Amino acid sequence: MIAVLELTLASLRTQSRRLVAPGVAVVLGIAFVATSLALGQTMGASVRGLVAGYYTHVDTVVSTDDADGLDASVLDDVRGTEGVERATGELTAYARLAGGSASSYLVVSTAPTSDSQARVERGRLPRGTSEIALSRSVATARGLDVGDTIRLTPPDAQRPASARVVGVVDAGRDPRWAGGTPAVFGTHDAVTRWTGAGGYTEVVAQAAKGVSDTQLTDRVREAVGGPAGAEVRTGTEHADEVASRLTGGTDVFTALLMGFALVALFVSALVIGNTFAILMARRTRETALLRAVGGSRGQVARGALLEALVTGVVFSAVGTALGIAACRGLVAAASLLPDSVPALTFSVAPTAVVVPFVTGVLVVLAAAVRPVVAASAVAPLEALRPVPAVAARSRRGLVRCGIGVALVVVGGALLVVGGAAGALPAGLAGGMLSFVGVLMAGSLLVPAVARVVGAVPARLLGAPGRLAAGNAVANPRRAAATSAALLVGVTLVTTTAVGARTAQASVSAALDEQYSVDAVVTAPDGAVPAGVRERVAQVDGVTYVASVPGSELVVVVDGQARRDQVAAGVDDDATAVVRDPAAFAGLRDGVVQVSEETARGLRLVDGDRVTLRGPDGQLTAAVQVRDSLGWPWTLTAADLRRVDAEAAPRALLLGLSEEDAQRTVEGLQAVTVDRGVEVGGSAIQREEMDSVLDVVLAVVLSLLAVSVLIALVGIANTLSLSVLERTRESALLRALGTTRGQLRAMLALEAVLLALVGIVLGTALGIGYGVAGAGSVVGQLTDLQVVVPWGLLGGVAAAAVAAALVASVLPARRAARVSPAEALATE
Repeated sequence: MIAVLELTLASLRTQSRRLVAPGVAVVLGIAFVATSLALGQTMGASVRGLVAGYYTHVDTVVSTDDADGLDASVLDDVRGTEGVERATGELTAYARLAGGSASSYLVVSTAPTSDSQARVERGRLPRGTSEIALSRSVATARGLDVGDTIRLTPPDAQRPASARVVGVVDAGRDPRWAGGTPAVFGTHDAVTRWTGAGGYTEVVAQAAKGVSDTQLTDRVREAVGGPAGAEVRTGTEHADEVASRLTGGTDVFTALLMGFALVALFVSALVIGNTFAILMARRTRETALLRAVGGSRGQVARGALLEALVTGVVFSAVGTALGIAACRGLVAAASLLPDSVPALTFSVAPTAVVVPFVTGVLVVLAAAVRPVVAASAVAPLEALRPVPAVAARSRRGLVRCGIGVALVVVGGALLVVGGAAGALPAGLAGGMLSFVGVLMAGSLLVPAVARVVGAVPARLLGAPGRLAAGNAVANPRRAAATSAALLVGVTLVTTTAVGARTAQASVSAALDEQYSVDAVVTAPDGAVPAGVRERVAQVDGVTYVASVPGSELVVVVDGQARRDQVAAGVDDDATAVVRDPAAFAGLRDGVVQVSEETARGLRLVDGDRVTLRGPDGQLTAAVQVRDSLGWPWTLTAADLRRVDAEAAPRALLLGLSEEDAQRTVEGLQAVTVDRGVEVGGSAIQREEMDSVLDVVLAVVLSLLAVSVLIALVGIANTLSLSVLERTRESALLRALGTTRGQLRAMLALEAVLLALVGIVLGTALGIGYGVAGAGSVVGQLTDLQVVVPWGLLGGVAAAAVAAALVASVLPARRAARVSPAEALATE
C-alpha cells in the first residue's frame, strides 16, 4: 500500500496537468450545488426575517388557531410561571371601514408592545376603547390624521363603532405588518368591540435574566397545561412555523435550484467519466509496465482510485468554496440594487458546505470506477500491444443499443399519449425513458449524425475536413460520451424554451378566446355616463376605444315573452378591438348570438328563430349559440337600433398598448373612480402571465447554461487528451506536408462537429419534449399553440459552436507546436 501511495503521489506531482480538465468540470458542478444550497438557506433566513422576524425577539410564544382564541386564564398562567419577566396577550382580527367594500378590510390588532419594531410617528398609542391608532399606510391612503374619527364594522355586519384617531404608527418595521398591510391598533377591549373577536390570538413572554428560551418554554408548557388547539414554542420555533406556513415557496425555490444542480452534476459525471476513461486508455502502457514488474490488479486499481479521490477532494473543496463565495456575492449585489426589498440575510448552514463537498468526491469516485477497473483488468502483454479502436458493434454494444432503441420507442409512445391527452405523469415518464434510451443508443446514433453533419466540411474543406470528420467518429463510445454531455444541456435548454413559449402562446390564445378585449368599461346599472369615453381615451396606453350600445328587450321564444333581456349591439369598431377573430364570427344583420348559458336555459340551438321587441319595433333573427364577451344577447348595432333607436352605450371596449398594462388599467380606474363604472378585461392577467413566464424562462435558461458550459469543458477535455493520444498521427500528417494551420483547422472542425452533433440531437429532442410537455400541462385547458423560438435556439447553437472553437484553441496549439521528428520519437 505504501508503494501504491508513493507512486500515486509521484504521478500527481509530475502529471497533475492532465487532471485539470476533469477538475474544472468538478468545480463547476459542485459550485452550482453549493450556490444552490446556500442561496436556498439565505432565502429561507431572509423570508423568515421578513414575515416572522418579530418572534425572534421574544422567548416563548403561546398561540392557537381556535376561532375563540386563548382564554384570559392562559395569560394569567404564563405571567405566574417562574422565570417570566414580562408576558403580553395579543389579539388580531379583521374589520372594515363602515360603508366600504371588500377592499376596505383592515387588520385590527392590539397595540404593538416594546418588543415590536413598530414605532409611533405622531400622537400616542390608544388607552381607551374609543381610541385608535392607524398604521402609516392606512393614514396615508385614507387621508386621516390625529384627531379624525373613523367607523369600523365587524365582519358579522353588526352596528358600526366609532373611534377617534390618537396616533399614527410606522408599522412597516414590524414584519407582521410590513409591505403596506392596512392595520389599525387599539386596546384589547377595543379590538373585541370593533371585530367581535374575544380572547387572545397569542401570548408572548420574555425570560428573566439567566433563563434560556428553551427552559422558559418548557416551564410555560407545563404551567399552561396544553389548552385545546394551543401550541407553546420558543420564539425562533414559532418564527420558523410562521414562515413555513406563509411562504412554503422557499422550499420550492430550493428544490428548483437543486434540480438544476443535479442536472449540472449529471453532465459533470458524464464529462468526468469520459475524461477518466481517456486518461486510463492513454496510460495503458504505464499500467502494463506496472503489471509486468509485479503490480497486482488491486494495486493498480487502488492507485488510480486514490488519484481520483485526491482529484475529488481538492476540486470539490475548491468548488464548494467558490459556490459559497458566489452566493455571498449575489447577496452583496442584491443589497446594492435600488429599492431592493426585502434585504437578503446571508445565512449558510453546515449542510451547504458538507453536502456539495461529499457529493463531489462521490461523483468523481463513481465516474472513475468503471474506467479504472477496466484498465486494471488488462493483461500485461495484451496492454503492451496497440489498443484497437473501440467498436460499437460488439455484442455488448449491440445489446445496449437495442435496449436504448426499445426505450426510445416506448418513451416516445408515452410522450405522444401525455401530450395529446394532457396527462403529465405519462409525459414525464415518456420523456425520461426516451432520453435514457437516446443516451444508451448514443454509440450508434452519435456517429451516424456526425457523419451526416461532417459530410459538408469533408467535401468543402479538403483533407482537414475529411480528417476531422473521421476523427470525430473514430472512437464511437468516446464520441457518444462527449456529445452526450452537450446533448443533455441543449435538450434541457430547448425543452424549457419551447415548452414555456408554447404554454405561453396557448394560454394567451385561451385568454384571447375567453377574454377577447384588453379592457372593458361597463356600467352595471345603466348607460355609460357622458364624458367617460373622452376620459378613458386620454389615458396613456389606450390605443383604441369602441362604444357598445345596449338595451333591455323583450325576447319571444316559442311564443313566450321573456322581459328585461340585456342585448348589446356590435359594429365594425367593436369587431376591430377584440383579440379573438372568432368572437363575432358569423354575426350579421338578421342573426343574434346567444350565450351558452342563456341558450341552455331557453333550450335554444343554432338555427332557431326568436323575435326581439324594443321601444321602436321588433325583428326576427336566427340564433347562433356563442359566448360573445359575456352578453346574453348580441346583435349588430344596426339591428339593435331598429328595435331601439335610442340605445345608449352600455360598455366601452378598449385596446391597450403592449407595455405596462398594469399602469394603464390603474390610470383607467383613476379617471373613472367617481363615474359609477367598472374596469375589467384580461390585459393585466396576460401581462402578469407573460412577465412570470419571461422571468422563469430567463432564470431557468441561466441555470441550464451551467450544464452547457460543463459540456463544453468535456469537449475541451476530449480534444486535449485525444491530441496526446494521436501524437504519432499528428507527426505523420506534419511529415506528409500538413501545415500547422491545417492541423489547427482539423482540430477546430472536430470540436465543432462534436458540438453540432449535440446541438442537432438536443434541439430535435428538446422541441419534441417541449411540445409534449406543454401539451401535458395545458393541453386539457386549451388548444396547443406550438411556438419554437428559433432565434433563441439559434443563439444557443451559435454560442455552443463558438465555445467549442475556443475549447479547441489550446489543444490545437499543443498539436501544432510539436515538430514531426520530435513527435515521431515519442513513446
